[in-house]
Parts: sequence; C-alpha cells; structure tokens
Amino acid sequence: MLNAFGRSIPTTLEELLAQPVALVVWDMQEGIARRATNIATLVETIPKLSGAARRHHHAVIYSQLFSAPLEYEDAAELLHRNAVSIRAGGARNRHRSHDRSGN
Repeated sequence: MLNAFGRSIPTTLEELLAQPVALVVWDMQEGIARRATNIATLVETIPKLSGAARRHHHAVIYSQLFSAPLEYEDAAELLHRNAVSIRAGGARNRHRSHDRSGN
C-alpha cells in the first residue's frame, strides 16, 4: 500500500479488492477497443480482473457506447459529424442532392 497526500493507494490487486470497489469495463467493442495500443494485454487481463472482482463479491459493470439514430441527434452533433466527414473527404458524394443541377 502506498501512502501519499494522506491517502492509502492500493498497489496490488489483493489490496485493491480488500476495499469496496467496482470494476468498470469501458466499451470493449471492436470499433473502440481496437484503437488501444495495448489491446492484446487488455483482452487477456479483463477476464482475470473481472473474475477476481466477482470472487470478492464486487460489482463488474460493462458499458457500451452507441450513437442514437440521426433523427434524434441534436444539430450541433450533426454539424460536427459533417465537418469531420468533409475534412476526411468522406462527404463529397453523400450530399449530391444539394447540388444545383437537381441530381
């Protein structure tokens, strides 16, 4: 256990699990998780951590990020997405209905 700034900070899994804690696994979908530089280590470690947390009767919480359908998005989010898409060159052909030729 490390003591700093008047607090005790666990340095081992056993010390951590001796306290009231919950494990939160943040969005391990392929589209998000594969961006992690240490994805192989994460995929190997998460089952070990979640198993240890459950054995000590701690909550294991999984979250999953998702986007709402476009009709429910607010205008600011849609503008942001469009700007990002245009910078990436992805909006050129999607907005043909807005050209002056009527096509």
